[in-house]
Amino acid sequence: MNKKKIVLLSIVLILTTIISIILYNIPLDSSINNAKKILSNTNKSKDEVDINEIILNEYFGNLEIAISSKISEYGDSIGLTFYDIKTKRTISFNGDKTFIAASTSKVPLNMLLLNKVASGEIKEDTTVKYTDEDYEGGAGILQSQDLSSPIDIFTLSKYSIIYSDNIATKMISNLMGGKDIVYKQYDDILGYEADHTDNAITANDAAQYLKVLYFNKDDNPYYDSLLNNMKNTVYHDRIDKYIDQSLVAHKIGDYETYVNDIAIVYANAPYILTIYTNNVVNAKEIIAETSQIIFDYQNNREF
Repeated sequence: MNKKKIVLLSIVLILTTIISIILYNIPLDSSINNAKKILSNTNKSKDEVDINEIILNEYFGNLEIAISSKISEYGDSIGLTFYDIKTKRTISFNGDKTFIAASTSKVPLNMLLLNKVASGEIKEDTTVKYTDEDYEGGAGILQSQDLSSPIDIFTLSKYSIIYSDNIATKMISNLMGGKDIVYKQYDDILGYEADHTDNAITANDAAQYLKVLYFNKDDNPYYDSLLNNMKNTVYHDRIDKYIDQSLVAHKIGDYETYVNDIAIVYANAPYILTIYTNNVVNAKEIIAETSQIIFDYQNNREF
């Protein structure tokens, strides 16, 4: 079979699957098995399209449709980026739209801290003394504790993620020069320049932070502690609400009308998911239900 026929066949398979799912509610695994049966009899050559690529195109096309059916009614009030770790494929809706990061920015903040510890710029046994400038209301547990003694940086890091502690976060930020200096250094993690004004972020930027954290190309020995803290957060009302919480390393964030969550999900086919919302009614539930859709696809995937 020549290349042209293979391409035409792949298009037919994809269109057939989409129509079947929409009209007849045929399961995804059934459509993939059908594709495998049809294509298994094809003799491949160097000029032919890779059969696995056809199957992947069909799979991720179906996943994108499933996500869109859940969030499309909210227009640009939702920014979502999905990244499949195995294939490095991305699905994005308003991925470059700017939102307020809220507490999701505590992930790159801690990455920056741990980078400085790994490089020796900040010593491992560093402790930080609380000052009045470090006070911040809202989330956390330090507001109700005796802060007369210095706190070690790993405890601050832990509290800023697990409890989303705002005082711990501010102490970390002030240790590194304050938020304006910290914002400028976020680009060192991203690998490109981004707008961080007033804690701005995009779903794509957040996904990039998590890629750096997951792949850890510089072998930072402290990144595991951050991932462990993200797996043990006390918040479970969004990405991990309807899925196995033990498989999720995530950080939520709320600020006024913004409701967000970003995660690395260790499903059968692991992936990164970042979701930002603004002025979305019942946003937490929308995030949770969207997450469940994606997890069901990825955790049941066998390729």
